[in-house]
Amino acid sequence: MRRLSLCVVQWIFVLFFVGQVASSNSAFQPILPRASPPRSNNGLTTAVEWDEYSLFILGNRTFIQSGEFHMWRLPVPSLWRDIVQKAKAAGLNTISVYFHWGLTNPRAGEVDLTGINGFQPFFDAAKEEGIWVITRPGPYINSETSTGGVPGHVTWIPGDPSWDLYNGELRSNDTFYHAAWQDYWNGVIGLIAKNQITNGGPVILCQIENEYYNGPGQNEYVDQLRERAVELGIVVPTFVNDAGEFNNLVNDTDLYGFDSYPLSASNCGDRDPAVWPEIVTNWRAYFDATVPGKPHFFPEFQAGSADNWGSTGGYVNCRELTNTDFQRVFYHQMPNDVTLNETLTFRYTVGQDNIMVPQNGGNLTLLGRDSFVIATDLVFGTSTLQYSTAILLTSLNLDGSDLLVVFGNAGLAYEMAFKLTGAVTLNVVGPTEVSGKAINDTYILNFPLSPGLTLVHLTLSHGQNIAVLIADYDAATQLWQPTIAGSGTFANYVGMSASTPLIHLALWGDVAEMTDITIFGPEDLSSLEWNTLPVQNLKQTGKGTWQATIPFSTPSVSLPDLDSATWRFRDSLPEIQPDFDGFAMVPANQTTTTSVFPPYYGEPWILYADQYSFHAGNLIWRGTFVHDSNTTAPTAFNISSSGAVNYVASVWLNTNYLGAADTRQRTNNNSFPVSEELLVAGENHVVVLQDHMGGDLSGQDVCCTPGGRARDLQQPRGLQGYYLVGRDASQQFTGWTLAGNYMGENHPDTVRKIYNEGGLYGERKGWHLPGYDDSQWEEQTPFQGLEQPGVGFFRTTFTLDLPAGYDIPLSFVFDSAVGQYRAQLYVNGWQMGKRIANLGPQTAFPVHEGILNYHGENTVVLSLWALANGTDDMRIPSFALVANGTGCRGSERIIRTGRN
Repeated sequence: MRRLSLCVVQWIFVLFFVGQVASSNSAFQPILPRASPPRSNNGLTTAVEWDEYSLFILGNRTFIQSGEFHMWRLPVPSLWRDIVQKAKAAGLNTISVYFHWGLTNPRAGEVDLTGINGFQPFFDAAKEEGIWVITRPGPYINSETSTGGVPGHVTWIPGDPSWDLYNGELRSNDTFYHAAWQDYWNGVIGLIAKNQITNGGPVILCQIENEYYNGPGQNEYVDQLRERAVELGIVVPTFVNDAGEFNNLVNDTDLYGFDSYPLSASNCGDRDPAVWPEIVTNWRAYFDATVPGKPHFFPEFQAGSADNWGSTGGYVNCRELTNTDFQRVFYHQMPNDVTLNETLTFRYTVGQDNIMVPQNGGNLTLLGRDSFVIATDLVFGTSTLQYSTAILLTSLNLDGSDLLVVFGNAGLAYEMAFKLTGAVTLNVVGPTEVSGKAINDTYILNFPLSPGLTLVHLTLSHGQNIAVLIADYDAATQLWQPTIAGSGTFANYVGMSASTPLIHLALWGDVAEMTDITIFGPEDLSSLEWNTLPVQNLKQTGKGTWQATIPFSTPSVSLPDLDSATWRFRDSLPEIQPDFDGFAMVPANQTTTTSVFPPYYGEPWILYADQYSFHAGNLIWRGTFVHDSNTTAPTAFNISSSGAVNYVASVWLNTNYLGAADTRQRTNNNSFPVSEELLVAGENHVVVLQDHMGGDLSGQDVCCTPGGRARDLQQPRGLQGYYLVGRDASQQFTGWTLAGNYMGENHPDTVRKIYNEGGLYGERKGWHLPGYDDSQWEEQTPFQGLEQPGVGFFRTTFTLDLPAGYDIPLSFVFDSAVGQYRAQLYVNGWQMGKRIANLGPQTAFPVHEGILNYHGENTVVLSLWALANGTDDMRIPSFALVANGTGCRGSERIIRTGRN
């Protein structure tokens, strides 16, 4: 661990431990230590084994705590190491990662493991930093990503099994689907196998599928995935994650786990974040009954909550709802009742000797909405802890002393007991007053905890030394135990080869101000480096303690004023013009479909975008009909459009704006009135621009019950109905064309991949890319906006020259004023934000260094889609680049990803 800053983790894996847990939200239930049963393994490797309590990694008992990281959501591979470092600095020993089928297999026959899909740098960083990896290749992953990661070309495979209502039966042993996942599985499983612990890599587990269920063709499908993974070299244990306590696929893989989001992963703005609803669980009993002899395993355990489109809460509420109180109660205790929120005082019997604690006659105090673990009978080094009501953080050897680090809440009293013989000399340095007394062969420490750090030394007459570092909670969050590499294949892994004794200490990390640090190290510590530079003021302040000041000078950060920048503008809706040349539009002329969602009305053409290899981003449909003296003037244009929840569709007849379908639904039926003066003699054109908000997940609502199946994954995106009202069947449309992302599945942007852009004319033309010649465009700002509903592109460039050696996170911030418009943010060609001004709540969009060039030219492009005629609907009131804080950063090199 080399970074001092912490990271936010979305999901947590937990293999629960043996100890005794006290919680104010549940009856106290001691979990008494028992003799460890023999270890089990999958017969393919003994590198990863298990018993009923935990995993064993290379023979070492290891309790897994892991955060979730999705590499494709940080498309700067050189920053992946930073995430690994911060995860380890936050106390995690493992990272769990999804792989994205849709990104790596964008079209049949192609597997792309290059650029942001080239995951080897992440595996390398994990190993070099000493953190294990749990891989989750799916193929289906949910992950709140479009169609759960299933590629568009797969969601529309043919087939209609007799045993299921839905075509192609995704996520089953159906023949068409079985063929579809082979290329992806071969590519990604081969990469995972190469990085397994048995090959010197960090991978210790491999998940098969995701939140799956029993049923016809389902168990066989999971068996096929696992068998093929083994054929491709997977030897580490495989596991499934049931979506709940549903007894799905319990014996189909080596380990079984289920997911839990106790406070729900839905919109945190829908609830009072200060109130936990009544939740009754039987997690422990369920595990013991379902998988006896195996560890309690949550592949997903809530560590956050979503801030969805239309939220009124914001991430401040999310953080309060699932804060450290939530984590301590749920991760430590797995309660049956979380409604209690009051301070309790009590005494408690602990350990193998059934000792009533505290022994000093006082009481233990447990604050409301909190829990703590009482450690008992712990051997550390050559010493034995009988019990501690203060919470253990870590242990190590310090200059011949066995050192324990403990923490608690300032103002509360704690007690620790050590099994010691002989006279004890007590030395205390720090603000906490510590008293000690011997009772038979036990030495007891009592202390009311004060803020800050206190170092206690116990020196025995026969030469044994014990040190205890006591911290209040706030101080404990600032403690950091660096890993000093040992030798061998796993040199940086704690418990394998890594250690902490040192003579020369070289650290790097982030600070935002001049920072005093205290180092607990050996007597012969001679020098300190911070971010490769020597720290001159290192001084010893006591036995095993050193202090230094990390210097910091506030950098001069100059950012461009985008409100006053020169912007260039071009209209991006030529499709409504009569002489439009049809650039990058394809005939939408298919008359049959594999979808079991038939069109509602309109014929003969099927206007489903996926059938034409467009699976994401904006879609533009252009329909043609003839009007002359021999035809009847239509009175309305009727459509049923589908684009997922919160999509929108705008409609034009020739150059005349008819209006928008702008509701929160996934499908809308609209009838737009048409008057004869809007028509022209000859060919007339109806243009429908619709948003594609992604394919449905087949997730929380249908993934886990027989009959739900994969239906929602195959919900069409496009026009499920189209009709000219007032005309008979012989006078309807003569044809349709469609545009989506440029060249669809054959997209040419191999850097940013298939999901980066949609079908707006400017996107198809590459107006969002750096280097595009906009010198002939007119000068016009997005703050002036458009003159009528439509689409415009606005481009500007600026140069950054930010001071080296600092972390300066930057965000682009839209005005929060409500308007009926949608805007997309492109930075150096990367789509980095989507502002829905009448829905929100998102206004600020962080953009990483590596996407932004911190030392050179940058191109920023805004697409503005105005949906109504009001002033606030046709302009972006303000748009700014802001710094979200400034800190000194570590010495690793930032490498910008490719730019076209």
